[in-house]
Amino acid sequence: MAESAALLVDEVFAEQPVRQWVLSVPYPLRFLFASHPAIMGRVLGIVYGCIATHLIKKAGFSRKTAQAGAVTLIQRFDSALSSTLRFVC
Repeated sequence: MAESAALLVDEVFAEQPVRQWVLSVPYPLRFLFASHPAIMGRVLGIVYGCIATHLIKKAGFSRKTAQAGAVTLIQRFDSALSSTLRFVC
């Protein structure tokens, strides 16, 4: 894991513009996603698609001519160790 983080910081993020997006999930969905990770994965795919489309259009391109990439961290607990779910893209 540390090697992957070092690679991203040294070789990817250093050369590309980066924008961080954070999506906090409401309580009822947190418990659903905790018990059904496949659903969480599908929702994350939808979130990524919306963000990528927004960024591509804002840059003046279309989905056919441009591509966006993302590294997403899933935060499941906050500093008080209470159940929280955030996608940090």
